Order: sequence, then C-alpha cells, then structure tokens
Amino acid sequence: MEIHFGLLGSLSVRRDGGLVAVPAGGQRALLAALLLSANRVVPTETLIETLWGEAPPVSARVSLQNYVKRLRQLLADGAHTRIVTQPRGYLIRVGAGELDVEVFGNRLAATREAAGRGDWGEAADLGRAALALWRDRPLVDTASELLVRQEVPRLDELRLQALEMRMRADLHCGQAGEVITELGPLLAANPLRERLYELLMLALHGDGRQAEALAAFRRARTVLVEELGAEPGRAMRRVHEQILADDPELAVPELAVPDPAAPDPAGRDAVGREAAAGPGHGGPGAVGRKVAGGPQHRGPGAAGPVAPQMVVPRQLPGPVRGFVGRAAEAAELTRLLTAQAPIVVIDGTAGVGKTALALHWAHRHATAYPDGQLYVDLRGYDPERPMHAPEALAGFLRALGTPGPDIPAEPDERAARYRSLLSGRRVLVLVDNARDPGDVRPLLPAGPACAAIVTSRSSLGGLVARDGAHRIDLDVLPDPDAVRLLTELVGARAEADPASTGALAAQCSRLPLALRLVAERVAGDPATPLPDLVRELADERHRLEVLDASGDDRTAVRDVFSWSYRQLEPGTARVFRLAGLHPGTELDAYAAAALAGEPVGTARAALDRLARAHLVHRVRPDRYGLHDLLRAYAAGLAEGDEAAVGRLADHYLAAAALAMDTLLPSEKHRRPEVPPDPADGPLLSDVDSARAWLTAELANLVAIAEHTAENGMPRHTTRLAAILFRFLERGGLLPEATVVHGAALRAARRLGDPAAEATALVDLGVVDIWQGRRLAARRLFEQAVALCGEETDPQVQARAVHNLGMTYMQEPRSDAAARHLERALELCRRTGDRTAEANTLINLGIVSMWRGGHEAADAHFARALALSGQTGDRVVEANALINVGDLRLRQQRAGEAGAYLRPAIAICREIADPHDEAYGLIYLGLAERRTDLLDDALTLTRRYGDRPGEAEALNSLGDVHLAAGRADAAYDRYAAALELATEIDDRSEQERARAGLARVCESMPARAVDVPGVG
Repeated sequence: MEIHFGLLGSLSVRRDGGLVAVPAGGQRALLAALLLSANRVVPTETLIETLWGEAPPVSARVSLQNYVKRLRQLLADGAHTRIVTQPRGYLIRVGAGELDVEVFGNRLAATREAAGRGDWGEAADLGRAALALWRDRPLVDTASELLVRQEVPRLDELRLQALEMRMRADLHCGQAGEVITELGPLLAANPLRERLYELLMLALHGDGRQAEALAAFRRARTVLVEELGAEPGRAMRRVHEQILADDPELAVPELAVPDPAAPDPAGRDAVGREAAAGPGHGGPGAVGRKVAGGPQHRGPGAAGPVAPQMVVPRQLPGPVRGFVGRAAEAAELTRLLTAQAPIVVIDGTAGVGKTALALHWAHRHATAYPDGQLYVDLRGYDPERPMHAPEALAGFLRALGTPGPDIPAEPDERAARYRSLLSGRRVLVLVDNARDPGDVRPLLPAGPACAAIVTSRSSLGGLVARDGAHRIDLDVLPDPDAVRLLTELVGARAEADPASTGALAAQCSRLPLALRLVAERVAGDPATPLPDLVRELADERHRLEVLDASGDDRTAVRDVFSWSYRQLEPGTARVFRLAGLHPGTELDAYAAAALAGEPVGTARAALDRLARAHLVHRVRPDRYGLHDLLRAYAAGLAEGDEAAVGRLADHYLAAAALAMDTLLPSEKHRRPEVPPDPADGPLLSDVDSARAWLTAELANLVAIAEHTAENGMPRHTTRLAAILFRFLERGGLLPEATVVHGAALRAARRLGDPAAEATALVDLGVVDIWQGRRLAARRLFEQAVALCGEETDPQVQARAVHNLGMTYMQEPRSDAAARHLERALELCRRTGDRTAEANTLINLGIVSMWRGGHEAADAHFARALALSGQTGDRVVEANALINVGDLRLRQQRAGEAGAYLRPAIAICREIADPHDEAYGLIYLGLAERRTDLLDDALTLTRRYGDRPGEAEALNSLGDVHLAAGRADAAYDRYAAALELATEIDDRSEQERARAGLARVCESMPARAVDVPGVG
C-alpha cells in the first residue's frame, strides 16, 4: 500500500493514488504539525499551542487526544500504526519518498551537488524536478496561524534557493532569455534579494545586453540604498565589475540557432508560423489605426513565466504631526485587527481625529502587512463629487499592478478581481471618509490575513451587522490630551500659561482639527498674550452663535475656521475661498492661479501661507488638499463665483492641449483649439514633463470633465475629452476614459452637436475595443456614422467610418473592412489630412496582406512611408516600417525583415511609443528566433492593454519555442493564445493557435487530448 503526504500547497494525503479526505480544522493542523517534524516527537504543549494559540481551552488535551484518535483511524495501514504516542507527545512515522517536503529537500541537495561539480544540465533538471513538487503556497489550508508563521518563511526561502540554483544552471545551458523573463516577477516579489539581481545582471550580460545589465545594477543599488541604507554586497559588486570589464569568465554558451532566413520546407516562415495567418500591425483608436485591445490576467494553464504579478502598494499618506493621546483606542485597534478577518470602523464627529488615529496606527504596524497598504478617501460627505466603490476599486486594482485595460468594466467583476489579488496576502486597507456601507463593502478584503480600517462620521451599522465589523466610537480628546496637544504645537507660551491653554482647548470643544488650527493661530501671533486670544476666540464664537443657532455638531470647528480665516490678508483669503470651488481632490499653484486670476508666484505664496495656517495641507511638493470641512467652509464663502471655475476649466484645457502637443505633435491638427491658459501654466516643453503633468493631474482632469458637463460648460467637456483621448487610450486608462467620454457624450447631446456626439461615440467605442467588446464597439461606430450628415466635418466622418471598418478586420469579411477603409481614405484626402491618409493606407495594406495581395500591400505601405516623410510623423513612419517587416516575414524573406524592424523599434523608443514597439519586437523576434524579444513584446502588450497584440506575441513565442524543439513551452503559449483569442473573438489568432497546437501534438501525441478540436 503506497501513501504520499503533501504540504507544498494544500495539505494532501494519497493512498494508492486516491485522495484521502482529511477534515478541515484541528485534524489538518495536527497532521501538518506532525509531518513537519516527521519521525520526531512533537511535545504535547507544542501541538496545543499550534492548534489553539496562547489561550487554549481547558479541554485542549482531551480534544488533542480525540484528533489523534481520528487521524489514526483515517491513516490506518493494516497493522502499521502511523501516529505513535510517546511520553512527551506524539510522532508520525513517514517512510522514504512519502513526504513531498522531504523529497524536495533531497532533490535540492542533489541540485547543489550537481552544480558544485559543474554538471549544469543535470543541475537544471534536478532543480526543475524539485520545484515541480510545489503546487501552491505551503500549508495554505491548515488553519494554524502559528504553523504558517513559523514554517512558511523557511519553506519559501528553500524554494527561492532552488529557483536561484536552477536559473544559474539554465544560464550555463544558454537559456539567458528565459531566465530574464522569469526574474521579472521574482524581483517584483523580492525587491531586496541581491542574489536575484546578480542573476539578472548575469543573464542580461549572457544575452549580449551589457548596457541593460549595468542599468540593472544601478536600479538595484538605488533600491537597496533607499530601502536598507546599505550598498550592494561584495558578490553583487564583483559581478558588476566583471561586466564592466567584459570578463570572459562571465561568458555562457550560446544555443545553436538555425539560419532565420532559411525557408521552412513546409511552406511556413522561418519559425513555423503559417505564412498567411496572423494579423498585421497597427494600433487602436484614431483614424488609420488597427483595432486593438487590452491584456487579461491569464488563469491556470496560461503561459506562466510572464504572468502579471501583484506589486506591493504603499499608498498610506504621511502620519499626522504631533499625534497625541488615543492610547486606549490604538490598543483596541491592535486587539481587533489581530482577530480573524478583522474589519474595524472608527466613527465619530467631523474633525475628531479619525483619520489621524487610523494613519498613526497604520504606520506603526505597516510591517505586519508586508504585501502592501492600500488607501482611498471616499469623500463620502463631499456634496460635489463623492467617490463610489467602482472608482475606488479601479484605483486599488491599478495600485496592485493591474493594467488599466485589464480592469473589468462591471463593478462586481472588479470586486472579484480585487479579492482574487488579495487572496493569500497580508494587506492593510484603509478606507477613509466613508458614508455608505454599499461603497465600503466591495473594498473589504475577503482573506483572513488582510485587515481593513474604515473611518466614517456615521456608525455604518450595516457593516457591523452584515460583515462582522467591529466599531470604535471616537470621542473628543480628554482634557489632559487636548491641553497636551496644544502645548506640543504652541510650545513655551502654552506651558507658561496652563489656564489659558486649557481655556483654548475647551473653546475648541477638544476637537483635534480645531485644536491644530488654533495652535497655528496662536503661534502666528506671538505678541498677543494668551488671555487676550482666549477672549478674542470667545467673542468670535458669540458672534457666530448669534448668526447660526442651529446647534450643528461642527459649530466649534466653524468658529475656529472663521477665527483663522479672518486673520488672513485679503489675497490669501481669496485663494482659500476659491480653492473650495475646485471639483478635484487636490490642486497645485497653477490651478490656484487660474481660480484667482493671479500670477502663479502670488498663488504659490498664498498656498504656502494657507499651509502654515493649517487651512490647506501639502499632499506632495507644490500640491495641496483641503479637509472636507474646510472645503465646504471655503466653498460657502465663495459661492456664486462661476468666473473662477471657468478660468480653472480654461487652464486645464490649455495645459492638457500643450501636454498632448508635446507628446504627439503630429496629431496637433486633430485636437480642438482652446483658449489661452489664464494661469500662465506649466511649460511642459519635453515628453517627460508632459507625461508627468498628465499623470499627476489625471484625477483632476476627470473631475473637470464631469463638473463642466453637469454645470453649464458642455463645450469645455467635449474639447477636454477630445484632447485627452490619446493619453487615456495609450495609457490604458480605461476606467477614466469611460468617465471622460461618457461625460462628453452627455455634454454633446445637451449642445445638440452631432459632430461632438459622433466623436464621443467613437471614443467610447475604442474603449469597448480595448476591453474586447468588438461588437459593442461596432454598434457605437454605426451610431456615429449615422450621425454624420453631409454637413458634418469630413474629419469626424472619416474617423467614424474608419473605426467601423476596423471592427471587420478580424473577420473573414475583409471586403467590408476594405470598403469602409476606402471610404475613409476618400474623406481623408478631401480634408487634406495626410496623417490620417497615411494611417488609412497602412490599414488598407494590412487588409491586402491578409488576403495575399502582397504587391498591393507593399504599395500602400510605401505610400504611407512617403507621406510620413512629408509630414514628419514618426509614429506613422514606425508603423509603416513595422508592417513592411511583417510583410517580408510572410514572403519568407526573414533576413530582410530586420532591416525595416530595427529602425522602427528605434523610432518607437525615441518617441516613447510602446504599442508599436511591441509589434516591432514580435516580428523581429520571429525573424531572429529570439524569445527575449518576444517576452519583451508580451510584457509591453500586457502593460499597455493590447489584447490582440498579446495573443499575437503568445502565438509567436509558441512558434519560436516549437522551432527550437521546446514543445512543452510551445504548448503553453499556444494554449494561452487560444484562450485569449477566443475571448476577444480574434479569428486569425485562434486559427494560428490551433495550427500551432496541432503541430505540437504531432510531436507529442499525449498532448492532443488536452486541445479542443485537435487530436
């Protein structure tokens, strides 16, 4: 009778090949504890602590005996007793080869031995055999936190050692490209592990990429110095020195690669790709761009080495300066948040310090959540723009490493993806300023290892009743703590006059927000005695009580606001008032200058004074935010100043247009004209500064689009959406794009402007395409075409017709695609838009190429190249060159393809165009049979959301692996490509994947049973 025990994943017991069901709970934890000390006695006290922690029940020994009895019955093996009672505890008898942890250890030792004698092939095989035993995170279902905490780090370290040895062996066997790909996610998960950086440097050097190897050292050094305050160790520095010297000791043997130019006798190109299969290249969205989509996270069975990995987010804002008191509440937070599936709601009145307590605790305990900390301000009490769960989920998913196009459109799907990413991880989630339990619930992690803190002015009883949340009711500070906070913030004057300090604390109703503002007011007026300031605040409070006798619980805070506000000089006070009208979450000096109609220097000085007065707070250098109470107070003072908001909208229009003109100057003629910037805005004179500004202001740009659409400025909305289209599309910012273009559609309909409505419909259709909803996009494009009458701008018509045509490019009905594209070409020539004409010619060339019309395709691409030379459009030039390279591959002239593809890739990198670069890498990788280029292409398509491109990269990897005899690797890539291509209804890549799988099955007949329609 054979029995096998598994701990490297979920606990498993197999007897004669059949699975033995071990009940969940105590029995699984007990069996795991015994197996981890197989053939050794485990003391009874140790087992009790493992099962019940530091506070076991009185009946623990009896319960343990019952668990042992049941396990003995479960594992009964004739007369052979597996679990033996000893004087001090219990042991389990395990034979050689019966426990996966033991087998793994033996294989790891054999791997070390083979590497030590330089037998790298055997070391690689033994390392793979050892790692194959790992099914999942060890002890994943043992329900013993102590066991997981003590044993999993040790086992994980051994697995990493096995990976490192196997990768070192692979380098000696000429597998540098594969090692480079595998190291990406490993370094993301272990950013401080120097051994992995050494391997990356060696792999890059071994692959002939010396400059990148040196750059990897620089990146590693920056991380180590910033995180640990330490320079790289001796071994890593030695590798760096050897690379600098091009030391021959670092050389590793290269794989023998057949001549890429040699035609395949089966009628395929150099790597076995079907000569007529697979899409040509282009990009989505604007006129002349091939329809593309965005990447999906692959499920089990997909190509694993480059699967997206969760990054470690560090989103907590900085802790509050001078935090005082709250010791009891902090201790209660610690107690609750170490319980199973902890969720804690901190509730209390406005300004009582809920966020300060949450951030104070979160920073002190951040190391307990090594997989990251997430933060979102739901702005639940902001009447203008509260954040709801779908928007917050999009932010969390992006922070966890999900590319924008991979963020599901449906809220339920976003929540499911979010929970999946957090499964098995230790992440702290801080949800600030919540109002509605329905907006909080989707943000709560499901795993027991995570924790969530929610702050709210209401009790959020629904979370307590339905979701098991615990509540901490936060009251005002006790008298001693309120006085201590004022004393710490004010200093010696407060210490010298405790009576006046106590009176000020009482006048602030012991609310921390009011105390901080008063402290700044007092510190800013050192000449006035404290008793006089006490009387002044009392007079202010009496004045306001006469004006407002509502009894609002925020009266004390408003008293202090007014007292602080009235001390401001007029210009600073005006900037404060107008800052309350900003619809976004934060603002910079340029936005403040636009609101106030003042020079930027004046606005910046005013913001600095407001920050010193604690009426605004610095979010980052030159960016400021307002507490929601202060925002409401300021907006009330500025009510009715619509001219200020109009200037702000003009500023964002002008700055966004300038940024996009810098990023994509060849498309300037397609963007609408905008009024000059009233703020003398940022220069944005280079690509980096333009992209940085757009990224920093993204949330504000979305807020402005929504605000102008709903508040009588629809023309601002439509123009802003048209300006931002390319940035949102290229950045894969689909949630934001949906909001912006949806607002533009509403605004266009209010205007009664069919051209603007058609533009918004096309833009929304492009978002659908990126998310794989080609038929939904087609319906939107058809609506857009129907709106375009004879009087409509031909440029708008061309764009609508062209995008409609591109939805047919993935179907056998390419005659429909050609018909629409030819109509679009006529419209482009009528307007004289040579950039649009060139892009349309490229896509017509792609259609011809797919239909076998290689001469026609060549002519189209040549004309597009000529037009790009006339316009200086580098994007079109690169696109055309890439498609010529693809055409040469289809003509079985792989040796010529590189002459077009290498300069195209160089252009793409020069102009920061990762989408086109990915296609150039795909075709160059095919031509030269280089998996490293194809892996880079796959990474780019996933990062920037090109789903058809991802399918093409996966199929191309399959082609190259199969040509090199790596049938297993080829199978995985083809299977992943087929899954993705089926999901997005990409017929050509489906056919190509099936053909590849069929070729795999010819060489490995056993694989045929796994492939639908093959075998």
